[in-house]
Amino acid sequence: MLALRTMRKISSDGVLLYLFILGAGAGLALAHRETQLAETAALQVESTEPDPTPEPTTSSEVINLTALLSNLTFPNSSEPLRVKLAPGVHDGGDEVFGIPESASLELQGEPGTQIRNWNVGSSASSSKLTVRELELLSVKIYGPAIMHEVKASKVDVHTEHAVAVTNSTLNNSDIHSDSLNVIGSTLNDTRLVTGSGGSWSLESCTLSGQYRLDAWRAKEVRVRNSQLGPCEGACVDFGGMDNASLALHSSTVQTSIDFRGRDSKLDLRDLTVLNLRTAFVQVSQGSQLDIAMYNVTLRNVWSAVKIATNGWKLSMHKVTVTRAMLAGVSLQSFAGDGSTLELHDVRMEDVLGTAVVMDGNISATVTNTMFKHCNAGITARDAALQLTEVDMLGDEKRGVGLTLTSSSVRARDFRTVDLAAGLVLSGPDVDVDMKDVFLTDNALGIVATKSTGSIHGLTYFNDAMDELCAGGGGCPTVVHRDLFMQYNFRSFMAACLAGCLVSTLSAVQLLKLLYTDLGLSWYTALWALGCSFWPWAIVASVKVLFAIRVAVHEQEAKPRGGFGDEYLSPEIKMIRCFVLILLWSTCGVAYVCFDVLRNRHSLVAFGDLKRKQKLMDKQDALKKRLDDPTVRDKLHTLHKQLFAAAYARKEDQSKQIFEEMKSLAEKALPPLAKWFVDQRTAYEEEDDGARMRKLSMIETVSREAAVQPALEEHHCGSRESAVDALCASASWLRADFKRQLSEMVQGLNDVSREQLRKFDEQLTLDSSLHQLQPEPGAEYGKHLGLLVAPIKSKERALAKIQGDYEKDEKKTERPSARYVCDFLRATIYAADPFALAFAFQALEERFKIVRVKNKFADESLKGEERTNILVNLWVEGECGKQIGEVQFLMQEYLTAKSLQHMYYDVARATDAQELFDKPIFR
Repeated sequence: MLALRTMRKISSDGVLLYLFILGAGAGLALAHRETQLAETAALQVESTEPDPTPEPTTSSEVINLTALLSNLTFPNSSEPLRVKLAPGVHDGGDEVFGIPESASLELQGEPGTQIRNWNVGSSASSSKLTVRELELLSVKIYGPAIMHEVKASKVDVHTEHAVAVTNSTLNNSDIHSDSLNVIGSTLNDTRLVTGSGGSWSLESCTLSGQYRLDAWRAKEVRVRNSQLGPCEGACVDFGGMDNASLALHSSTVQTSIDFRGRDSKLDLRDLTVLNLRTAFVQVSQGSQLDIAMYNVTLRNVWSAVKIATNGWKLSMHKVTVTRAMLAGVSLQSFAGDGSTLELHDVRMEDVLGTAVVMDGNISATVTNTMFKHCNAGITARDAALQLTEVDMLGDEKRGVGLTLTSSSVRARDFRTVDLAAGLVLSGPDVDVDMKDVFLTDNALGIVATKSTGSIHGLTYFNDAMDELCAGGGGCPTVVHRDLFMQYNFRSFMAACLAGCLVSTLSAVQLLKLLYTDLGLSWYTALWALGCSFWPWAIVASVKVLFAIRVAVHEQEAKPRGGFGDEYLSPEIKMIRCFVLILLWSTCGVAYVCFDVLRNRHSLVAFGDLKRKQKLMDKQDALKKRLDDPTVRDKLHTLHKQLFAAAYARKEDQSKQIFEEMKSLAEKALPPLAKWFVDQRTAYEEEDDGARMRKLSMIETVSREAAVQPALEEHHCGSRESAVDALCASASWLRADFKRQLSEMVQGLNDVSREQLRKFDEQLTLDSSLHQLQPEPGAEYGKHLGLLVAPIKSKERALAKIQGDYEKDEKKTERPSARYVCDFLRATIYAADPFALAFAFQALEERFKIVRVKNKFADESLKGEERTNILVNLWVEGECGKQIGEVQFLMQEYLTAKSLQHMYYDVARATDAQELFDKPIFR
């Protein structure tokens, strides 16, 4: 049963006439506009119902809506034809219902009214369809339309004219319109598209599912007070936006914006952006773009803005970025017009990558901005920066502050604290002008290469170094507040403590001289000068303490927030260090008083002993020969006698033999040491030292903690069980270790000239000049040899653990056996230093390096100790992985060291039992 009511305005008396025609089955009712009462009365008579306005009833019948509406007559006036549908299902069928030109149709439903499978439209802009309070399913609309309080699914609207949606719910629908206005509606899996020159707006809407907002070549787009729910990818796509504007205000956004265009403006205000796996704003094409962000909060995003084009302007005011995975802002400006960046009152925190990345011709102005706990603060290349009131704060010496390449920076009130490096200037052509800086408590303060300019402020209390000027080309001038601040914190404190120590030792020596016959010699003036270091250390500490105190108070007085007390630690650290200096000095004075003055009689005896020792040193002339077979044979004979005496527990005889062996071994070592020094000189003279320099250039570095992988809990009960587990693992890995090194060395022995030129364009390998000799148990070729040692013995490992690792408070990993990193051991040797350098490069490319210790380049070691490079690396195989050790050694050193170790084993022994286990001189 269907009741169709038409309402028309009567010109004569203003009374509304209702005509109902009730029919069984289809239930069709037609209404006509008439002005004569006789005709109306006739229709009422023909009606089968006594009441002209019967109550609508729910029917389960499906009514052909297109056929029903085709019988309507549209008025000639500007008023729309209003049709109210009774509850039920109205099916449009396969036909298209067309609204006449200059006519308007308004459909309104009652509860339960549904329209489905309906195609309706008009090609004229003067025609319009209005749908109110209806449920739409699979409806296609062509032409202007208004939807009010509609629940729609699979609705497709295509028109070049205006479309309005208010207080409605759209599911899985498409709306294509050049003029679109959506207010107070919920859109789920719905696509909104506008064409060229269009303009549309969304206000107080909620978007969910996999929705799309496509504004292709639109002129104006406005989104206000809306919620753009989670949507994978860039579900807001604005392409070809030429001379257009996009405004997104007062909304919550959980999707990305893809923006492309020219001479356009993107205005983002009062937004909350959450949980994005892509950049919030992505600009990949266009020019002369103006992007403004004001009062925007972004959390858990991939990045805030990503621009890769030219001629743009980005302004960010009162923007907060928290927990960004890639970068806060990633900006590129290609060839062409320069681009502009403005950051004011911006906060970026917990950025896994770089907070601000700039590459290209970019002019940046950053004021009142803080970067906290970021992997890097600002990284710029070919850019010009103006920084004012900028803070870059780290956490446990992690992250980098400002990194510049081929850029210039003008900064005022710039602070970096608790970072790995505060300011990195990597040339060429980096120009800085920084005033009122606060670069403290970082691992490195300033790292500069080929840069110019000046830096004024507090650059001090950085752990490793305040200023590291690497390479040629100049570095910026750092103007310090105090003369003593030219040295970093560690260097200064080390110098102060060393000064106090020197003063203490000088006082001790000075007092000793007073009780010997040397008391009136020229040494007296030397020790007196050493005693003056203590007052210098105290004065320098006090001056630096006051200078830092003034600087810290200046920072505390600044109104900027976010710079908590934890970043104002230099003053506290300096106070602690000053107290340490005083305690150190007090201990020194106590040592002088209680050790020297109370033992003045023994000091006289010490003078006598010293003179006797000098006479003994003159009598014990060192032998010049590298190896004396007579001495070695004698030591071997004494060793056998020592074994026999110790086995029989003849302690007096063992002690006597032991002392004789130590004396012989100590006499044999100095000639060996001199040979090492002479041989090093010979290496350095070849090719004007180019070959040896290549080896010495390898840096000593620690890339990660040298700790073996964690052991299963049942292996951690004792040090013996832990060592057993590591030895067993090493035994399974040794074959892989040897195979991998063997393949590498074999490839290096067959290296081509082209491969060598990539490493060095001038030096070459010549096996005829540097002949490699075979070694027992070694693999060797033209240039390199490989010697893989047996698994480190459990006894040696346990001795190392007990003697070193368990006593070292810094080694906190348990069990301590994990610090033994040489169960797997190998030696790569060569007759040419250049071959060893080339082998190290190959090892670095093939294995993951843990740490490198280049003794060749360590000038703090003795000449006989600068003989090798020790490399710890990860050895991986099918049975797991473990840290092993590879030694790089010259073959001449390898031969001499085997002899040297024999004497060292005797010379370093403290009692006879240490020489009891095995023969040495065999």
